[in-house]
Amino acid sequence: DGSELIGDLARSSSNSRSYSLQAENGSNLIRLLGFLPDLEGGALLLQGSFLDDGVSASGVTQDINGWFEMQSFRARKVPVLARLLSLGSLTGIADTLSGDGIAFDVAQFKFILNDGVIRVKSGRFNGPALGLTTQGAFNARTREVDFGGTVVPAYGINSVLENVPLIGRVLTGRKGEGVFGFSYRVGGRTDDLSLLVNPFSVLTPGILRRVFEIGIGELPEVTVTDDDLVEDELGD
Repeated sequence: DGSELIGDLARSSSNSRSYSLQAENGSNLIRLLGFLPDLEGGALLLQGSFLDDGVSASGVTQDINGWFEMQSFRARKVPVLARLLSLGSLTGIADTLSGDGIAFDVAQFKFILNDGVIRVKSGRFNGPALGLTTQGAFNARTREVDFGGTVVPAYGINSVLENVPLIGRVLTGRKGEGVFGFSYRVGGRTDDLSLLVNPFSVLTPGILRRVFEIGIGELPEVTVTDDDLVEDELGD
């Protein structure tokens, strides 16, 4: 569509090469790669490292690590998200997926790729009407998925207390969770996903909500550490 796509790959050490990729219209790039055809807009940043011997400086086994960020985009007709919102009794928000779509201000997550398995940590998708947190794993060979986190309705209002010292962290828990939200888990093969939500978790603010995550299944161990990743932001 004439939008800019800028990439860079350079040797950063005897063991690794650093990479970066920026797209003015990130949705077009994601669509080109065969994922999420109904995303619209969004400035995208992808950066990290290729590990030549498959081991990071901290000893974590990995082929690639990275940081993903996308700003100001809209999601339409995402079936798994529509099912998740409907199970959480957020049918009003789910209906917008088939119309104008749901607007997100930012999506961010850290990841490592090793032997065909992508592991994600600290994922968050924030917009005025909806916020989500996520972590888990995707096996590209078997097409198996195991992800979980929290869905936060009315994120713009729900997350106001997040920045209040001490009280904010107790009420909202992890970054991006808000005061009220419900826990979820998505698992199985991509062509036959199972979704679980815990309706009781919506009544539990912040840090106590993690207790209910046990009831919807334990996520696979995600061994991404901050030392293993390159992290940056698109700007103000």
